[in-house]
Amino acid sequence: MIIVPYAHGAASPHRIAGAAAPFGGAVFVVDPAEPLPPTVLSLLGQLGPVVSGSQGDAALLTELERYRPRGVVAFVDVLLPLASWIGAHFELPCHTAATCAFLTSKAVQRRRLNEQGAGHVSTTSFSFEGELPAHLAESVYPVVLKPDAGASSRDTFYLESFADLRAHTGDLVAGRRYVLEEAIVGAGRLPGSWLADYLSVEHALADGEARCLGMTGRLPLAPPVRERGLVHPLTLDGDLGAEVRELALRAVRALGVTTGLTHTEIKVTPKGPQVIEVNGRLGGSLERLVPRAGVADVVSLAVEIAAGAKAARVAELIRPAEQVAMVRWVQPPMAATAVEGITGLADLRRMPGVFGAGRVLAPGSAVDWRRGSIGRVVDVWLEAADLDELAHRSAAVERHIDRHITWRYA
Repeated sequence: MIIVPYAHGAASPHRIAGAAAPFGGAVFVVDPAEPLPPTVLSLLGQLGPVVSGSQGDAALLTELERYRPRGVVAFVDVLLPLASWIGAHFELPCHTAATCAFLTSKAVQRRRLNEQGAGHVSTTSFSFEGELPAHLAESVYPVVLKPDAGASSRDTFYLESFADLRAHTGDLVAGRRYVLEEAIVGAGRLPGSWLADYLSVEHALADGEARCLGMTGRLPLAPPVRERGLVHPLTLDGDLGAEVRELALRAVRALGVTTGLTHTEIKVTPKGPQVIEVNGRLGGSLERLVPRAGVADVVSLAVEIAAGAKAARVAELIRPAEQVAMVRWVQPPMAATAVEGITGLADLRRMPGVFGAGRVLAPGSAVDWRRGSIGRVVDVWLEAADLDELAHRSAAVERHIDRHITWRYA
Protein backbone atom coordinates (compact mmCIF):
# COMPACT_ATOMS: atom_id res chain seq x y z
CA MET A 1 0.00 0.00 0.00
CA ILE A 2 0.99 3.66 -0.45
CA ILE A 3 1.49 5.67 2.75
CA VAL A 4 0.17 9.23 2.37
CA PRO A 5 0.77 11.76 5.17
CA TYR A 6 -2.28 13.91 4.51
CA ALA A 7 -3.36 17.53 4.97
CA HIS A 8 -5.17 19.83 2.57
CA GLY A 9 -2.72 20.39 -0.25
CA ALA A 10 -2.01 19.88 -3.94
CA ALA A 11 -3.91 16.59 -4.40
CA SER A 12 -7.44 15.56 -3.44
CA PRO A 13 -8.16 12.41 -1.42
CA HIS A 14 -10.17 10.83 -4.26
CA ARG A 15 -7.36 11.29 -6.78
CA ILE A 16 -4.79 9.96 -4.32
CA ALA A 17 -6.90 6.90 -3.55
CA GLY A 18 -7.45 6.23 -7.25
CA ALA A 19 -3.76 6.52 -8.03
CA ALA A 20 -2.84 4.20 -5.14
CA ALA A 21 -5.39 1.52 -6.05
CA PRO A 22 -2.99 -0.48 -8.29
CA PHE A 23 -0.59 -0.70 -5.34
CA GLY A 24 -3.12 -1.97 -2.80
CA GLY A 25 -4.66 1.39 -1.92
CA ALA A 26 -3.72 4.35 0.24
CA VAL A 27 -3.11 4.54 3.98
CA PHE A 28 -3.69 8.11 5.14
CA VAL A 29 -1.49 9.30 8.00
CA VAL A 30 -2.92 12.22 9.95
CA ASP A 31 -0.46 14.23 12.03
CA PRO A 32 -2.08 15.55 15.25
CA ALA A 33 -0.11 18.76 14.68
CA GLU A 34 -2.12 19.31 11.48
CA PRO A 35 -5.68 18.56 12.63
CA LEU A 36 -8.36 17.90 10.02
CA PRO A 37 -12.10 18.69 10.17
CA PRO A 38 -14.34 15.71 11.03
CA THR A 39 -15.84 15.77 7.54
CA VAL A 40 -12.40 15.33 5.95
CA LEU A 41 -11.49 12.54 8.37
CA SER A 42 -14.75 10.80 7.49
CA LEU A 43 -13.98 11.07 3.77
CA LEU A 44 -10.47 9.68 4.24
CA GLY A 45 -11.91 6.76 6.19
CA GLN A 46 -14.16 5.91 3.24
CA LEU A 47 -11.15 5.83 0.89
CA GLY A 48 -8.66 3.86 2.99
CA PRO A 49 -7.27 3.20 6.46
CA VAL A 50 -6.54 6.30 8.54
CA VAL A 51 -3.67 6.23 11.05
CA SER A 52 -2.74 9.02 13.46
CA GLY A 53 0.86 9.76 14.34
CA SER A 54 3.78 12.14 13.99
CA GLN A 55 7.48 12.08 13.26
CA GLY A 56 9.41 10.20 15.95
CA ASP A 57 6.38 8.17 17.03
CA ALA A 58 7.59 4.55 17.09
CA ALA A 59 4.00 3.32 17.51
CA LEU A 60 3.16 4.87 14.14
CA LEU A 61 5.84 2.83 12.40
CA THR A 62 4.63 -0.32 14.12
CA GLU A 63 1.09 0.38 12.95
CA LEU A 64 2.23 1.03 9.37
CA GLU A 65 4.23 -2.21 9.19
CA ARG A 66 1.05 -4.21 8.99
CA TYR A 67 0.19 -2.51 5.68
CA ARG A 68 3.48 -3.54 4.05
CA PRO A 69 4.25 -0.10 2.58
CA ARG A 70 5.31 0.03 -1.07
CA GLY A 71 5.75 3.78 -1.20
CA VAL A 72 5.27 7.03 0.69
CA VAL A 73 4.27 10.40 -0.78
CA ALA A 74 3.10 13.77 0.58
CA PHE A 75 1.44 16.57 -1.37
CA VAL A 76 1.89 19.38 1.16
CA ASP A 77 5.15 20.99 2.32
CA VAL A 78 4.60 20.72 6.06
CA LEU A 79 4.32 16.91 5.87
CA LEU A 80 7.42 16.29 3.74
CA PRO A 81 9.57 15.60 6.85
CA LEU A 82 7.06 13.03 8.12
CA ALA A 83 7.04 11.33 4.72
CA SER A 84 10.84 11.34 4.70
CA TRP A 85 11.03 9.79 8.17
CA ILE A 86 8.56 7.04 7.24
CA GLY A 87 10.33 6.42 3.93
CA ALA A 88 13.74 6.14 5.54
CA HIS A 89 12.44 3.54 8.01
CA PHE A 90 10.93 1.36 5.30
CA GLU A 91 13.76 2.03 2.81
CA LEU A 92 11.42 3.62 0.27
CA PRO A 93 12.24 6.35 -2.29
CA CYS A 94 11.90 9.70 -0.48
CA HIS A 95 13.57 13.02 0.21
CA THR A 96 16.45 12.90 2.69
CA ALA A 97 16.16 14.77 5.98
CA ALA A 98 18.68 17.35 4.70
CA THR A 99 16.66 17.92 1.53
CA CYS A 100 13.47 18.30 3.59
CA ALA A 101 15.18 21.04 5.60
CA PHE A 102 15.88 22.90 2.36
CA LEU A 103 12.30 22.41 1.16
CA THR A 104 10.46 23.47 4.33
CA SER A 105 12.35 26.61 5.39
CA LYS A 106 12.46 29.54 2.97
CA ALA A 107 15.49 31.02 4.72
CA VAL A 108 17.48 27.76 4.70
CA GLN A 109 16.53 27.15 1.07
CA ARG A 110 17.59 30.61 -0.06
CA ARG A 111 20.98 30.32 1.66
CA ARG A 112 21.52 26.96 -0.03
CA LEU A 113 20.55 28.29 -3.47
CA ASN A 114 22.86 31.28 -3.07
CA GLU A 115 25.74 29.07 -1.90
CA GLN A 116 25.30 26.65 -4.80
CA GLY A 117 25.17 29.35 -7.47
CA ALA A 118 21.46 28.92 -8.16
CA GLY A 119 20.53 32.40 -6.93
CA HIS A 120 21.81 35.67 -5.51
CA VAL A 121 19.00 37.10 -3.41
CA SER A 122 19.66 38.84 -0.08
CA THR A 123 17.62 37.26 2.73
CA THR A 124 17.24 37.88 6.47
CA SER A 125 15.25 35.67 8.82
CA PHE A 126 14.02 36.56 12.28
CA SER A 127 11.70 35.40 15.01
CA PHE A 128 9.05 37.98 15.86
CA GLU A 129 8.63 38.39 19.61
CA GLY A 130 6.53 41.54 19.67
CA GLU A 131 9.22 43.93 18.41
CA LEU A 132 11.20 44.15 15.18
CA PRO A 133 14.93 43.40 15.45
CA ALA A 134 16.93 46.60 14.87
CA HIS A 135 19.14 45.01 12.20
CA LEU A 136 16.17 44.78 9.82
CA ALA A 137 16.60 48.50 9.17
CA GLU A 138 19.79 47.57 7.27
CA SER A 139 18.07 45.11 4.90
CA VAL A 140 17.99 45.76 1.17
CA TYR A 141 14.61 47.35 0.37
CA PRO A 142 12.14 46.86 -1.27
CA VAL A 143 11.54 43.42 0.23
CA VAL A 144 8.96 40.68 0.44
CA LEU A 145 8.06 39.64 3.98
CA LYS A 146 6.64 36.13 4.43
CA PRO A 147 6.49 33.34 7.02
CA ASP A 148 9.56 31.11 6.93
CA ALA A 149 7.24 28.10 6.60
CA GLY A 150 4.17 28.91 4.56
CA ALA A 151 2.41 28.63 1.22
CA SER A 152 -0.08 30.34 -1.09
CA SER A 153 1.27 33.83 -0.27
CA ARG A 154 -0.57 33.82 3.04
CA ASP A 155 0.48 36.69 5.34
CA THR A 156 2.88 37.93 2.66
CA PHE A 157 3.66 41.63 2.23
CA TYR A 158 5.56 43.77 -0.27
CA LEU A 159 7.43 46.48 1.65
CA GLU A 160 9.16 49.54 0.25
CA SER A 161 11.11 50.50 3.40
CA PHE A 162 11.78 49.76 7.05
CA ALA A 163 9.09 52.32 7.92
CA ASP A 164 6.69 50.28 5.80
CA LEU A 165 7.71 47.16 7.73
CA ARG A 166 7.08 48.93 11.06
CA ALA A 167 3.61 49.87 9.85
CA HIS A 168 2.81 46.15 9.42
CA THR A 169 4.05 45.09 12.86
CA GLY A 170 0.46 44.51 13.97
CA ASP A 171 0.02 41.93 11.20
CA LEU A 172 2.87 39.74 12.51
CA VAL A 173 2.31 36.76 14.81
CA ALA A 174 4.39 36.53 17.99
CA GLY A 175 6.61 33.45 18.07
CA ARG A 176 6.55 32.93 14.29
CA ARG A 177 9.68 32.99 12.16
CA TYR A 178 9.68 35.28 9.14
CA VAL A 179 11.85 35.87 6.10
CA LEU A 180 12.66 39.32 4.78
CA GLU A 181 13.75 38.75 1.20
CA GLU A 182 15.09 41.24 -1.30
CA ALA A 183 12.31 41.83 -3.85
CA ILE A 184 13.14 40.30 -7.21
CA VAL A 185 12.37 43.00 -9.79
CA GLY A 186 10.81 41.34 -12.80
CA ALA A 187 10.47 42.30 -16.44
CA GLY A 188 6.75 43.08 -16.11
CA ARG A 189 5.45 40.51 -18.58
CA LEU A 190 6.90 37.57 -20.45
CA PRO A 191 8.16 38.61 -23.90
CA GLY A 192 5.22 39.12 -26.25
CA SER A 193 2.77 37.65 -23.73
CA TRP A 194 -0.28 38.62 -21.66
CA LEU A 195 1.09 36.53 -18.80
CA ALA A 196 3.11 37.62 -15.77
CA ASP A 197 6.89 37.68 -15.62
CA TYR A 198 7.09 34.60 -13.41
CA LEU A 199 6.35 30.94 -14.01
CA SER A 200 7.11 27.50 -12.68
CA VAL A 201 8.98 24.52 -14.08
CA GLU A 202 7.61 21.08 -13.21
CA HIS A 203 9.96 18.10 -12.89
CA ALA A 204 9.51 14.40 -12.23
CA LEU A 205 12.57 12.65 -10.76
CA ALA A 206 13.21 8.93 -10.43
CA ASP A 207 16.51 7.26 -9.60
CA GLY A 208 18.10 10.70 -9.64
CA GLU A 209 17.13 11.30 -13.28
CA ALA A 210 14.96 14.37 -13.92
CA ARG A 211 12.38 14.78 -16.65
CA CYS A 212 10.63 18.10 -17.32
CA LEU A 213 6.83 17.95 -17.41
CA GLY A 214 6.65 21.46 -18.81
CA MET A 215 6.39 25.04 -17.64
CA THR A 216 3.36 26.72 -16.07
CA GLY A 217 2.58 30.38 -16.71
CA ARG A 218 0.86 32.84 -14.36
CA LEU A 219 -1.57 35.71 -14.61
CA PRO A 220 -0.27 39.04 -13.25
CA LEU A 221 -0.55 39.17 -9.45
CA ALA A 222 -3.32 40.77 -7.46
CA PRO A 223 -1.91 43.20 -4.87
CA PRO A 224 0.13 42.73 -2.82
CA VAL A 225 1.39 39.31 -4.03
CA ARG A 226 -1.69 37.10 -4.57
CA GLU A 227 -1.86 34.66 -7.44
CA ARG A 228 -4.72 35.04 -9.92
CA GLY A 229 -4.29 31.97 -12.09
CA LEU A 230 -2.12 29.39 -13.83
CA VAL A 231 -1.68 28.27 -17.44
CA HIS A 232 -0.22 24.91 -18.44
CA PRO A 233 1.80 24.33 -20.49
CA LEU A 234 3.69 27.53 -21.25
CA THR A 235 6.19 27.46 -24.10
CA LEU A 236 9.25 29.71 -23.95
CA ASP A 237 11.32 29.42 -27.10
CA GLY A 238 14.95 30.25 -27.74
CA ASP A 239 17.62 31.18 -25.24
CA LEU A 240 15.18 32.32 -22.53
CA GLY A 241 13.38 28.99 -22.43
CA ALA A 242 16.63 27.07 -22.26
CA GLU A 243 17.97 29.38 -19.53
CA VAL A 244 14.82 28.98 -17.41
CA ARG A 245 14.85 25.19 -17.70
CA GLU A 246 18.56 24.99 -16.90
CA LEU A 247 18.19 27.22 -13.82
CA ALA A 248 15.22 25.21 -12.51
CA LEU A 249 17.12 21.95 -12.81
CA ARG A 250 20.20 23.48 -11.18
CA ALA A 251 18.06 24.63 -8.24
CA VAL A 252 16.48 21.18 -7.82
CA ARG A 253 19.94 19.59 -7.86
CA ALA A 254 21.29 22.15 -5.39
CA LEU A 255 18.67 21.06 -2.85
CA GLY A 256 19.53 17.39 -3.26
CA VAL A 257 16.20 16.29 -4.73
CA THR A 258 16.50 12.88 -6.42
CA THR A 259 12.95 11.53 -6.35
CA GLY A 260 9.35 12.71 -6.67
CA LEU A 261 7.81 15.79 -8.24
CA THR A 262 9.15 19.34 -7.93
CA HIS A 263 7.60 22.72 -8.63
CA THR A 264 10.20 25.47 -9.13
CA GLU A 265 9.00 29.07 -9.36
CA ILE A 266 11.15 31.44 -11.41
CA LYS A 267 10.88 35.15 -12.15
CA VAL A 268 12.13 36.53 -15.46
CA THR A 269 14.08 39.73 -14.78
CA PRO A 270 15.95 42.17 -17.04
CA LYS A 271 19.16 40.54 -15.79
CA GLY A 272 17.97 36.98 -16.44
CA PRO A 273 15.85 34.35 -14.66
CA GLN A 274 15.90 34.20 -10.85
CA VAL A 275 14.59 31.42 -8.60
CA ILE A 276 11.70 32.43 -6.34
CA GLU A 277 11.43 29.10 -4.54
CA VAL A 278 11.49 25.32 -5.00
CA ASN A 279 8.69 23.05 -3.74
CA GLY A 280 9.44 19.36 -3.30
CA ARG A 281 5.96 18.21 -4.29
CA LEU A 282 3.23 18.69 -6.89
CA GLY A 283 2.25 22.31 -7.43
CA GLY A 284 -1.21 23.49 -6.44
CA SER A 285 -4.00 23.05 -9.06
CA LEU A 286 -1.69 21.06 -11.37
CA GLU A 287 -3.47 17.81 -10.48
CA ARG A 288 -6.26 19.09 -12.75
CA LEU A 289 -4.44 21.30 -15.28
CA VAL A 290 -1.67 18.97 -16.40
CA PRO A 291 -3.99 16.03 -17.22
CA ARG A 292 -6.41 18.42 -18.96
CA ALA A 293 -3.57 19.55 -21.21
CA GLY A 294 -2.95 15.88 -22.02
CA VAL A 295 0.55 15.77 -20.50
CA ALA A 296 0.22 13.32 -17.58
CA ASP A 297 -1.89 12.19 -14.65
CA VAL A 298 0.48 13.84 -12.20
CA VAL A 299 -0.99 12.33 -9.03
CA SER A 300 -0.59 8.84 -10.47
CA LEU A 301 2.91 9.83 -11.59
CA ALA A 302 3.83 10.90 -8.06
CA VAL A 303 2.47 7.65 -6.62
CA GLU A 304 4.31 5.48 -9.18
CA ILE A 305 7.59 7.24 -8.40
CA ALA A 306 6.96 6.72 -4.67
CA ALA A 307 6.42 3.02 -5.39
CA GLY A 308 9.80 2.79 -7.11
CA ALA A 309 9.09 3.51 -10.79
CA LYS A 310 12.26 3.74 -12.87
CA ALA A 311 13.17 6.64 -15.13
CA ALA A 312 12.05 4.75 -18.24
CA ARG A 313 8.59 4.21 -16.77
CA VAL A 314 8.34 7.89 -15.84
CA ALA A 315 9.17 8.83 -19.44
CA GLU A 316 6.34 6.56 -20.66
CA LEU A 317 3.82 8.38 -18.47
CA ILE A 318 4.62 11.85 -19.86
CA ARG A 319 3.17 12.86 -23.24
CA PRO A 320 3.36 15.96 -25.47
CA ALA A 321 0.67 18.51 -24.67
CA GLU A 322 -2.51 18.39 -26.72
CA GLN A 323 -3.86 21.81 -25.69
CA VAL A 324 -3.50 24.48 -23.00
CA ALA A 325 -5.49 24.59 -19.77
CA MET A 326 -5.95 27.36 -17.24
CA VAL A 327 -7.47 28.17 -13.86
CA ARG A 328 -8.51 31.72 -12.99
CA TRP A 329 -8.78 32.62 -9.29
CA VAL A 330 -11.02 35.57 -8.50
CA GLN A 331 -9.35 37.50 -5.68
CA PRO A 332 -11.13 40.14 -3.59
CA PRO A 333 -9.93 43.76 -3.69
CA MET A 334 -7.63 44.53 -0.75
CA ALA A 335 -10.17 46.97 0.69
CA ALA A 336 -13.09 44.53 0.52
CA THR A 337 -14.40 43.00 3.75
CA ALA A 338 -16.96 40.57 2.29
CA VAL A 339 -18.27 39.24 -1.00
CA GLU A 340 -21.70 40.82 -1.44
CA GLY A 341 -23.06 38.83 -4.36
CA ILE A 342 -22.07 36.19 -6.90
CA THR A 343 -24.33 35.65 -9.93
CA GLY A 344 -24.02 34.41 -13.50
CA LEU A 345 -22.22 31.14 -12.74
CA ALA A 346 -24.55 29.09 -14.95
CA ASP A 347 -23.89 31.40 -17.91
CA LEU A 348 -20.18 31.35 -17.08
CA ARG A 349 -20.06 27.55 -17.33
CA ARG A 350 -21.55 27.76 -20.85
CA MET A 351 -18.90 30.14 -22.16
CA PRO A 352 -16.46 28.81 -24.79
CA GLY A 353 -13.64 26.78 -23.27
CA VAL A 354 -14.95 26.80 -19.69
CA PHE A 355 -14.88 23.25 -18.28
CA GLY A 356 -15.51 24.16 -14.66
CA ALA A 357 -16.55 27.09 -12.47
CA GLY A 358 -17.61 27.27 -8.86
CA ARG A 359 -17.73 29.37 -5.73
CA VAL A 360 -15.07 29.01 -3.08
CA LEU A 361 -16.97 31.37 -0.78
CA ALA A 362 -20.72 31.98 -0.54
CA PRO A 363 -22.26 35.46 -0.81
CA GLY A 364 -22.01 37.23 2.52
CA SER A 365 -18.71 35.56 3.45
CA ALA A 366 -15.93 37.66 4.91
CA VAL A 367 -12.82 38.14 2.78
CA ASP A 368 -9.31 39.12 3.81
CA TRP A 369 -6.42 39.70 1.43
CA ARG A 370 -4.00 38.49 4.13
CA ARG A 371 -5.15 34.92 3.39
CA GLY A 372 -3.14 35.15 0.19
CA SER A 373 -4.01 33.08 -2.83
CA ILE A 374 -6.30 30.78 -0.83
CA GLY A 375 -8.56 33.73 -0.02
CA ARG A 376 -10.09 33.61 -3.51
CA VAL A 377 -13.84 33.69 -4.10
CA VAL A 378 -14.43 31.86 -7.41
CA ASP A 379 -12.44 29.33 -9.46
CA VAL A 380 -12.85 29.17 -13.25
CA TRP A 381 -11.24 26.44 -15.38
CA LEU A 382 -10.66 26.99 -19.11
CA GLU A 383 -9.08 25.21 -22.06
CA ALA A 384 -8.11 26.20 -25.59
CA ALA A 385 -6.12 24.98 -28.58
CA ASP A 386 -3.34 27.52 -27.99
CA LEU A 387 -2.35 30.54 -25.91
CA ASP A 388 -3.88 33.07 -28.32
CA GLU A 389 -7.30 31.44 -28.14
CA LEU A 390 -6.93 31.07 -24.37
CA ALA A 391 -6.18 34.79 -24.03
CA HIS A 392 -9.45 35.71 -25.77
CA ARG A 393 -11.46 33.25 -23.69
CA SER A 394 -9.83 34.39 -20.47
CA ALA A 395 -10.57 38.05 -21.23
CA ALA A 396 -14.23 37.23 -21.91
CA VAL A 397 -14.44 35.37 -18.60
CA GLU A 398 -12.91 38.31 -16.75
CA ARG A 399 -15.45 40.73 -18.23
CA HIS A 400 -18.27 38.40 -17.23
CA ILE A 401 -16.97 38.07 -13.67
CA ASP A 402 -16.58 41.83 -13.26
CA ARG A 403 -20.29 42.25 -14.05
CA HIS A 404 -21.50 39.52 -11.70
CA ILE A 405 -19.50 39.83 -8.46
CA THR A 406 -20.05 42.64 -5.97
CA TRP A 407 -18.07 43.46 -2.83
CA ARG A 408 -18.71 44.95 0.58
CA TYR A 409 -16.24 47.54 1.83
CA ALA A 410 -17.27 48.17 5.42
